[in-house]
Amino acid sequence: MDEPGSNHLESKLRLPSWWWRSPIARSGATWTPRQRVYEQAGALEYVVFDVPNRKFHWFVLREGKFEPLALDADGSYHSVAFPGLWIDEAAFVGNDGPATMAALRRGLASPDHGRFVEQLAANRANRP
Repeated sequence: MDEPGSNHLESKLRLPSWWWRSPIARSGATWTPRQRVYEQAGALEYVVFDVPNRKFHWFVLREGKFEPLALDADGSYHSVAFPGLWIDEAAFVGNDGPATMAALRRGLASPDHGRFVEQLAANRANRP
């Protein structure tokens, strides 16, 4: 049997690098077991939007374990797996569409996102 996260397993499952969930339950008990599965499978990030508490729980895979990702000084989460994906938590939970979009636009205009897009284009060009 394949080990979770092995190349053979990943090729069978075509695992995404990033997971997003919005559980209704009030506790991490409902999403923590799934988080462990994604961690073992090697997902780079795992994001839970806790609906009742109106809060994000954003995790980044570091050395095989998910660690919480802290908000940046601007109050946004900055995705590690998808450079340029910035989510302003207060704007998002406050249903402030313009501020949510402004944070996303800032991320898409960032140098990190530009490099990410260049890398994607280069990878696409090198496909057989």
